[in-house]
Amino acid sequence: MTAKELQKRNNKAENLRVLQTEEGSYFVESEKGKILYQVTLTDDEGSCTCGDFAKNSRKEPNFRCKHILSVMNSVPLGEIENGCFLEKKRPKLDERWIIEIDGNQFVKYAGLLDYAHQIGISSVDVEPLQLPTKDNGNFAIVKASVVSKVGESFTDIGDANPTNCNAKVGKHLLRLASTRAIARALRSFTNVGLTALEELADLNDVLGNGEQKPRTAAKKKATPKAKASPSAKKSGKAGDRLRGPREVAPGFCKNFRFFPNKLVLPYLG
Repeated sequence: MTAKELQKRNNKAENLRVLQTEEGSYFVESEKGKILYQVTLTDDEGSCTCGDFAKNSRKEPNFRCKHILSVMNSVPLGEIENGCFLEKKRPKLDERWIIEIDGNQFVKYAGLLDYAHQIGISSVDVEPLQLPTKDNGNFAIVKASVVSKVGESFTDIGDANPTNCNAKVGKHLLRLASTRAIARALRSFTNVGLTALEELADLNDVLGNGEQKPRTAAKKKATPKAKASPSAKKSGKAGDRLRGPREVAPGFCKNFRFFPNKLVLPYLG
C-alpha cells in the first residue's frame, strides 16, 4: 500500500463513528452509516469484521483497516459512544387483560387481539351462520376465521341467545356471537388456554367490580298539612269570603302574587 493510499485511509478513519459495548469491543459505522463493523482491540489482538481486514490481514499480520484505526484514534481522545444490544421484543399477553373471578382467570377480547397482532395476523373473516329470529329463539351463530401472516388459518364458532348473555347486551346478540367466535379463533391462534371473558353467560360479577351502585334519591317525607284555624272555617256569612284569596282582573298587580293563569290577592284577614 502506497503512502498516498495510507493517508487516504487515515483521513477516512477520522470521520467514522465509534461505539463501545464492553471493554475491548467496539462497533464502527461505515462511511454511509448503514453498516456496523465489529472491532476487537486489546493488547494481544486487533481484528475487524470488514472485508478489507479479512483480505489484507492474511498477507500482512499487522494490517490495520480504517475501522481499527478509527478506534485507535477515538479511544485516547474519548470520542466514543456507549452502546448496548437491544433485545428483540417477544410477543406476550399483557397481564392487564387477565381478570380473576371466583379464583378462575379469564382473558379479555382486547388482550387476545393485541397478542395476536404482536404475533402477526393477516386477516379476520366473520360469517353469520344463523341470524337471531323469533322462530329459533333469538339464537345467533357466527363463524370466525383468523389467518396468520404465514398463511395458517384458525376457525371457530360463537353463539349468543337471551339465556347465555348479560341483559345489557341482550339486544346485540349477533355482535356478541361474532365477538365470541373471533375470541375463540384468536385463542387457538395465540395458544391461550384461558376462556375469554366475553364467553361468560353473566358478567354481573365483573361489571360490579370497582363500580359504585347508583344512588337512589331519598324519598321526601310528606309534610303534614296545617290544620285550618277555626276563624278560617266557612261561617256562611258573605263578609267572610273576603278573608281568603280571591281572583282579580289582570293589570292590577301591586302587592299581588302571580300564578300561571291568574293573579291572587294576599290574605286579607
